[in-house]
Amino acid sequence: MALKYLWLLGDLPNDIKEERLHAPIDSYILQKLWNLNEEGVTCSADTFYYKGNSWSKISVYDDYFDLQKVIRVMAKQGGKTVIEQENEAWIEMAIERKRNLAHKRETKGVKYET
Repeated sequence: MALKYLWLLGDLPNDIKEERLHAPIDSYILQKLWNLNEEGVTCSADTFYYKGNSWSKISVYDDYFDLQKVIRVMAKQGGKTVIEQENEAWIEMAIERKRNLAHKRETKGVKYET
C-alpha cells in the first residue's frame, strides 16, 4: 500500500516502475470484482470474500496472484496500468458505498448530505 501512496504523490523511487506495481487488495477491490461476477468472489452481510477469505486473510500466494492476474487483464483491456485500474476501481466503490450509506440513512429518516 505504501507504494500506491508514493505513486499517487508522483514520488515513486526511480528504480520502481509503475508498470510493475501490484494492486493493493482490500474490500473495495473485492467488491468491484464481485460486482463484475468474478469467480471465487462472494459477499455476505456487506463483507466480501475471495475463496472464503476476507481480503486480510488471503494467505495463499496463488490466490493473491490469481487476483493480481484478473486485475492485470482488466487494466490491459482498459489501456491502464494495474495501479491505475485499482485506483479507479477503489474510488468507484468508495462513491458507491457513500451513496448506499446515504440511501440507508434517508430510508431511516436521517438526513445526510452526500
